Amino acid sequence: MFKLTAIGNLGKDAVMKHQENGDRVINFSVAVNTAWKDKAGQRHERTSWVDCALWRTQQQSTEILQYLKTGTTVYVEGEPSVRAYINSNGEAAGAQVLKVSMIELVGGKKAEQPTQAPQQPENKPKPGDLPPSSFDNEPEPAAAPTRTAKATAKA
Repeated sequence: MFKLTAIGNLGKDAVMKHQENGDRVINFSVAVNTAWKDKAGQRHERTSWVDCALWRTQQQSTEILQYLKTGTTVYVEGEPSVRAYINSNGEAAGAQVLKVSMIELVGGKKAEQPTQAPQQPENKPKPGDLPPSSFDNEPEPAAAPTRTAKATAKA
């Protein structure tokens, strides 16, 4: 089995289409952002789009559709496939689509603008701020042993 996983943001609201057998398919695109620094320290970014198709029954699709809005961060997992169609010129064409087997909303529901300024600014690291990873299969250094104190209670 060939499986693909991605975490990203929806580019626009998901669209639900009805099938003759009663099933529903929800189509949406996920933008996956990748950032890195080259050897000269120059920051680069790339956005890759993953077209997704989520097949569900009427009740399941109605429940999830309300959350699949522009900008929502999602984790998707599924099997890549090719969807055949006839383009506007009447020619056969194909598009790569991820048949989603699992979807999770990441980060919770978007909050409305707060009426007060936050007390502490968020200091989240950006993807490009992380040190480059090493793929040379060297083992991680062992952590120094920690001392633990025993607490005893007398009754």
